[in-house]
Amino acid sequence: MKSHRRYLTFSLRTLFVVTTALAVWLGIVVNRAREQREAVEAIEALGGYVVYDWEWNTPVPKEPPGPAWLRRLTGDNFFQNVKSAGFHRAKEVTILKAIPQLRHFRSLEVINIPYSESLPDKVRSALPNCDVILSY
Repeated sequence: MKSHRRYLTFSLRTLFVVTTALAVWLGIVVNRAREQREAVEAIEALGGYVVYDWEWNTPVPKEPPGPAWLRRLTGDNFFQNVKSAGFHRAKEVTILKAIPQLRHFRSLEVINIPYSESLPDKVRSALPNCDVILSY
């Protein structure tokens, strides 16, 4: 008698659908990491800084999440999100230039800006899900 073992059989169509779904998901992840990396570079070029989620509220410095060998290959932006951004002694024009870049951060919670009369309202309207902290 023949043994019919077809436990792991699937059609070529199923293989194509699964491969396409994985490629779309990977494309989205890679695009988000690229956008975050470019936004971080732009903010740092304007004199700002960013704080990542693994640095957020930790008194002892930790290492970024993810395996070190994979972070070396792909970069850190696949494994971390920006939680906070800020500008020390930046002009209002510089901060307003950075707002389009700040919108790329999906997990941004806090932005620290120098004191100004009208700037906090502009930043709050542009980034409604962010807490604005004024530094003097």
